[in-house]
Amino acid sequence: MMPEPSDLVRAVLPDPGPRFERLSKSPDWSRFERGVALYNQGQYLDALRHFTDMRREHPDSPLRSSIQAF
Repeated sequence: MMPEPSDLVRAVLPDPGPRFERLSKSPDWSRFERGVALYNQGQYLDALRHFTDMRREHPDSPLRSSIQAF
């Protein structure tokens, strides 16, 4: 039997989240950190939107693989 959707939304994630390369000298780093902060605050949909926008706006960013981790 599947849990109720409301139980899934409140569930704790099984690990601390995606691992990523720290490229702090990248011009997009502060924006990337904002997405990580959203994720760490449990604002998963906002973080997803943030990283999706970054991926769309900067497809050749050196942070590409880190962004995709989220």
